[in-house]
Parts: sequence; C-alpha cells; structure tokens
Amino acid sequence: MNNKHYVFLLKDEVIVPQCLEDKECGEVISSLLYQGFVVSNVHILSEGTEAALKKYQMNKNKYSNDFFGMNVSAVVC
Repeated sequence: MNNKHYVFLLKDEVIVPQCLEDKECGEVISSLLYQGFVVSNVHILSEGTEAALKKYQMNKNKYSNDFFGMNVSAVVC
C-alpha cells in the first residue's frame, strides 16, 4: 500500500480532505483558504481520499468537532 498524507479543510459544516501529494494541492488549499476554509489540525496517512475520510469519520470522537467555533458535520469529496 502506498499511503499518502491528507489534511482536512473545514468551513461551517463542510469537511474537504486534501492529499498533500497531489500536483494541484497548493492551488486547491489556497483557493479554499481564500473562500474562508481553515486547515484542521488533523493529518491522516491513507491510501486514498475515501479511505482518509473514512478514517477521519471513524475517529471523529477523538478530534474536536468544535473547530474555531464551527460544528463540522458535512463532507465534500
């Protein structure tokens, strides 16, 4: 398995997983930050976006859902 590093960008109730090894990673993150998203302190190693999101969701009780006052519950892939 080739695990990749994923971060999660959050805004309101939206979660966007982003692979740090994607070519367009910087542009995607920059665009989302410009739109008001924040980068979560959660980083996950996973073999794909769906698996990273699944790991995040399975362990979300370990992570704070109240990130900068935002109650995050929706997900965008």
